[in-house]
Amino acid sequence: MSAAAIFKSNGSRACLIDTLALVRRLEKGVPSKQAEAITLTITAVLNESLESVAQSFVSKPEMQRSEMIQDSNLWKFKLKMKGSQDHHFALLQRETEKLELISIKCVVNLDMKLTR
Repeated sequence: MSAAAIFKSNGSRACLIDTLALVRRLEKGVPSKQAEAITLTITAVLNESLESVAQSFVSKPEMQRSEMIQDSNLWKFKLKMKGSQDHHFALLQRETEKLELISIKCVVNLDMKLTR
């Protein structure tokens, strides 16, 4: 058993384990072969755990890319909403103008009828 074992998780993260110290501590209660086997098992379990944890994280470039996409989508949504609001406002403005013209015509017709 080496004095220290370095194992990598996800190809980029390294964890340093003093396997010799671990074996020595285990040898206080179990035979050497068992201590070595336990140390190998613990190292393997730690490696698997780190791999599992590493997969649940997102890298900074991935997070920045995701933020950029979300910002872009939000900008597009705001642009569409602004266009829709402008369109509806223009429709309402036209309807208001039509109603005002109708109202003016009605007043003029009423005045003409009253003056006869």
